[in-house]
Amino acid sequence: MADEHLRSDHYVEIDGLSTAATVARCIHSHLIATCPECEEAWHKLGALLKEAVLSSFDTFTPPPAPSEPTDDDLLVDADALAAEDARVEQLRHLRRRAHEQLWILRRLPAVRRAGKIRGAHRQFRGRALAELLIEECRATVRNAPLEAVAWVDLVPLVLHWTRGDGAPPWAPGLLARAAAHRANALRIAGDFLTAERTFIEVRRSLAAHPVDDPAIVAEVASLEASLRIDQHHEEQAEELLERAALAYRYAGDPLGLARTRIKHAGLMWNKDRPSEVLRLLDEAADGLSASPGPPDLYLALCTVTWRVLALCELERFSEARRLLNRHIDDYEASEDPHSAAVFRGLQGRISLGLGDHAAAEISYRSCLDAYLALGRYHDAAVVCLDLADTLLAGGKMADLHQLAADLVPLFRNRELPAETLKALRHLAQAVLSERLSSTLLIEIRRAVAGPALAPGLPPL
Repeated sequence: MADEHLRSDHYVEIDGLSTAATVARCIHSHLIATCPECEEAWHKLGALLKEAVLSSFDTFTPPPAPSEPTDDDLLVDADALAAEDARVEQLRHLRRRAHEQLWILRRLPAVRRAGKIRGAHRQFRGRALAELLIEECRATVRNAPLEAVAWVDLVPLVLHWTRGDGAPPWAPGLLARAAAHRANALRIAGDFLTAERTFIEVRRSLAAHPVDDPAIVAEVASLEASLRIDQHHEEQAEELLERAALAYRYAGDPLGLARTRIKHAGLMWNKDRPSEVLRLLDEAADGLSASPGPPDLYLALCTVTWRVLALCELERFSEARRLLNRHIDDYEASEDPHSAAVFRGLQGRISLGLGDHAAAEISYRSCLDAYLALGRYHDAAVVCLDLADTLLAGGKMADLHQLAADLVPLFRNRELPAETLKALRHLAQAVLSERLSSTLLIEIRRAVAGPALAPGLPPL
């Protein structure tokens, strides 16, 4: 049997096969005989460890088969079932009421919401509403971070009654989540200093009032990692992301794990490690497929975007094009207003890699117009570099000079960082003085692009 795997029908052919130990010894012998790596590992164990392994087979017994339930096991406690049904119905009622209260708050101007909550006696209180406000923050933070801050600022007002003695055990964790999401929204809005101070307060709060929910620990760590990425603190970011991934696994939250792995892929992209990006995206895809409920289209598109970019970096352009074409419908179906621009940018990157400069120019110009219309001026600046690279490679010097002449007027009053404007001026001067090269473009790109959690897509 050394030339084939053991099968169940082999067992009956072995004389004296009557115990699990005999089966284990047969499997062990088969592995040693057929697998060189197993044979090498076996010999490295040494005489004492070999004897210990073989002895362990003799003491091995299979787990007992499950027994049939007895009549006592089948008895149902009617009072316990009634109590459980009542508890579930109460939770449903609280959830419905929280959705109604959130609907009322949505109809109010933002400046009146806090007053509405303070002025209510019993309304706008409770855990369910606080959780919905955090989800509202998460839903709006990608495209309206300051609006997201306003939503999550309502959480302490909704939970103000939990601040005194006898507060419920879940209150500190929920308040920590709200503060972490507030810090994340401030980060996306560009206020890194206040975001960092908020995360410091969150850590102090969790140290004073530890929580036993690993999902909260994971969420806070993952959000803080985004700030560390933006601050170029890559080692801290990687440590936080690994901590978040471990906690999400322990909590059994595949969606949270997928979100964290996508962020980690972005970090690996910044460190020029495209193969590691692909590995992390495989893990993220597994988490998305294992997550209950409807698929998260935004996260799925993030995995596609990163995967296409990593494949392009590895010069696997044909594979990248096939992947992107398979997901055309997903980009079109996305409710995110930036998805179409992202798709056109990816098309441009692939066309440039394949040497189709005309198609790349069309895609990049369309992408640039879309970002300018959406007010995504930083992304538009990055696309200008891609367009300059395309025009340079295609030898269209007249168009390149026109692009250079338009750069500074186009971005002068767009609230871009000073270093980005300086880099764009450097690009314009290099073009006008006939000094632009691919090497210089790479240096300018590093100054303009900086770290990004998902090129062109709003942050996670």
